Amino acid sequence: MNKQLAVFLLTPLLSFATLYAQELPPADSTAHTTRLFAFEELGFSIEIPAHWYVVQDTANRQLMEQVRQLMTGGEEELLGQFGQMEKRETYLLTAFEQNPRKLHQAYNASIAITTEDLSDLPEITDAQVYLARSMQTLQQSKLDYRISGPVKVYMYSGQHLYARKVHLHYGGSQIKQVYYTTFIGRKALNVVISYLSEAQRHSLETVLRSLVFR
Repeated sequence: MNKQLAVFLLTPLLSFATLYAQELPPADSTAHTTRLFAFEELGFSIEIPAHWYVVQDTANRQLMEQVRQLMTGGEEELLGQFGQMEKRETYLLTAFEQNPRKLHQAYNASIAITTEDLSDLPEITDAQVYLARSMQTLQQSKLDYRISGPVKVYMYSGQHLYARKVHLHYGGSQIKQVYYTTFIGRKALNVVISYLSEAQRHSLETVLRSLVFR
């Protein structure tokens, strides 16, 4: 398994781990406004609907432990590899459509954003290489990932994002995901959306279109 890809692969599974989450920030009751999350050191921002639930770095540790168990099946060797991988990552945020404790749908759609520092990994030359290796690593995990369709390229405020669809068969459901990645210097910026329905996909893509790069 490629050590530099850990967090990119872990993020979509956070939707499975929401039952283990600590208390989330209180939601704004105004459903039609947004909150701006700006990451000045990386030169980008994104707007999240104000009524969504956002988990940021310090609240992610318990979630990450559950995700590691799912990805590795509890095997010591794989757990050790994932532990090493996390040293390269910065977990920016995960945003859920609903309060995980008060779900009105069978699956809580989410968007997760991470970065990974690739400064000492010269063999990862660009976002396309990173994405291809990510897909290979997904298929080596203990979960039933199935890659769907070709790589697509999207443009957000002048920045190319490379994307690949994935189907994850889990708990009797087929979770649909799209992995997006781009390079900012020698950091990979990764966005993963996870959903079941087309309505959820549309909602997540609306959030994704608020990405602004400077």
